[in-house]
Amino acid sequence: MSLKKRNFMSFRTFLVMMGIIVLWGGLIYRLLFLQIQSAPVLVKKAEKQQEAVLKVYPQRGKILDRNGNIFAVSMKVKSAFCVPSEVDELWRTAGKLARILDMPKSRLIHKLTRKSHFSWIKRKLTDEETSRIENEGMRGIYLVDEVKRFYPKASLLSHVVGFVNIDNEGLAGLEKSLDHFLRGKTGSATIIHDAKGRELYAKRDFIEKPEDGLDVYLTVDEVIQHIVEEELDKVYETYQAKGAVAIVVDVTNGDILAMANCPTFDLNLPGEFSADKRRNRALVDCYEPGSLFKIVIGAAALNENLISMNDLIDCEKGAYRIGGHTLHDSHPYDVLPFVSVIAKSSNIGCAKVASMMSRETFYHYIRQFGFGQTIGLPLEGELRGKVRNYQRWSGYSQTAMAMGQEIMVTPLQMVFAFATIANKGKKPVGRLIDRIVGPQNQLIRKNEIREGKSIVSPRTAMKLTQALKLVVSKSGTAYEARVEGYSVAGKTGTAQKVENGTYSHSKFLASFIGFVPADHPVLAIGVMVDEPKGKVYYGGQVAAPGFSVMAERILSYLKIPPEENADENLKQLEKRYAA
Repeated sequence: MSLKKRNFMSFRTFLVMMGIIVLWGGLIYRLLFLQIQSAPVLVKKAEKQQEAVLKVYPQRGKILDRNGNIFAVSMKVKSAFCVPSEVDELWRTAGKLARILDMPKSRLIHKLTRKSHFSWIKRKLTDEETSRIENEGMRGIYLVDEVKRFYPKASLLSHVVGFVNIDNEGLAGLEKSLDHFLRGKTGSATIIHDAKGRELYAKRDFIEKPEDGLDVYLTVDEVIQHIVEEELDKVYETYQAKGAVAIVVDVTNGDILAMANCPTFDLNLPGEFSADKRRNRALVDCYEPGSLFKIVIGAAALNENLISMNDLIDCEKGAYRIGGHTLHDSHPYDVLPFVSVIAKSSNIGCAKVASMMSRETFYHYIRQFGFGQTIGLPLEGELRGKVRNYQRWSGYSQTAMAMGQEIMVTPLQMVFAFATIANKGKKPVGRLIDRIVGPQNQLIRKNEIREGKSIVSPRTAMKLTQALKLVVSKSGTAYEARVEGYSVAGKTGTAQKVENGTYSHSKFLASFIGFVPADHPVLAIGVMVDEPKGKVYYGGQVAAPGFSVMAERILSYLKIPPEENADENLKQLEKRYAA
């Protein structure tokens, strides 16, 4: 080989090697540039492609019973969202999501193609939905932590607890009325996700940190609530009623121990139940109370010394003409002592007692017992009922009201009227909330027990209690309300419902409200059944048996010992006031 040719080949080899050196040098320079000079910019750009600014919801406060049993709690769950600009394989992604989330593909495509940087796919996913989305690793689809409200007792105390919307804002019950305590403060943060759409907590940058809500402890006892709901449901189903209510109050301090409604609903699925089933009838149903209201005229007459327990009243053998109306009793009575007028629920006898007092006096006691005003529980929607001023009464109004007509009350008002008699004439101040505490269990607010206002004298309350004890005797209207081993005082009500402006002869509201033990009262229990079906519709037949079972079970749970000679004392009382 000539020297010239060998020199040419050496030169070409040199050029190739130099080219390779330059190429590798350029690559190394580019890598160094990217790693050192441009790294912060590129990292920021990459993170920006996988970041989103979201609201960070606080842990909503719990709702608990008096013993710390949970009615409402918040749990962390995942929610899915997308960044539309990052979604590739649109139809395939939409198809996968449709199968996982059981949603229409067309609806998902709309979400995936929005002209925005952020779009919710579905909030509050199930564990299975979360797992399947994570496993698919779809581009542009991300998961983020949220808080979901959960009600572990489902329908228990549902009408009182209430529920929230998807953003954990209270919509009903205590969830709504105490929302300002429970909700806490929403924050916001910039969050970063990995390639599978999972949030990288180390990269969460809070713009504003959330503040958790406060816990609310109720006066309600979960066990008593369960007893009441179980027994009320039996009454409701037995009589195929339109509705039913039961309330239990501690007469010594006004604590609401239970409040139940039928029909009921599952707090975890409120949207699947009608507004009628979600209505708290104890607060928002107004009705004419019928014979239950006779305790007001009885208390007023005794307190004003217009009548004594043994005073005789001519009950006209069951028919009496007054104010252009003819009054009837369910059974024809001749002459009865006043105590038996109450025990046997004589309309005629009570009308005659009402005529002994002025309108102003009767109206004063109606208002003093709390009718025409709310009890004041922290629940929205509580009605005042309807009480006309005495100046607007007709000539028959006083007679009608003595029998529980021409006046509208709520079940809660009526139970507290009986609690007043049980509490020696002092009206208890209603309590539903015991205390509110912070996230570290620090006491924020204590709802102290307050002494009630005196409505009638203790002597009057004691006398009326004797009459109410006779209601559950063999000669009274509610023998089925008796509780073995305990004295019971109470009153039946069988109110005709108004239909098309007249009193119906087929639609009734059957009630029994009583307190136990009658001689040393602890509990006032009210049971109201709206439109029981069938031939049996009297309060003493429909509501009284439910009261009896509830009272027996609750007294046993509270370990309140039976009274000595309770049955014998009732027999002696019957003999004393025998008509």
